[in-house]
Amino acid sequence: MYPYFSPIAMPQTQQHPDVK
Repeated sequence: MYPYFSPIAMPQTQQHPDVK
């Protein structure tokens, strides 16, 4: 669903508010 905010590919992006 996420273009580059994939929590599965990048678990570190979960900290970003963009991922929610």
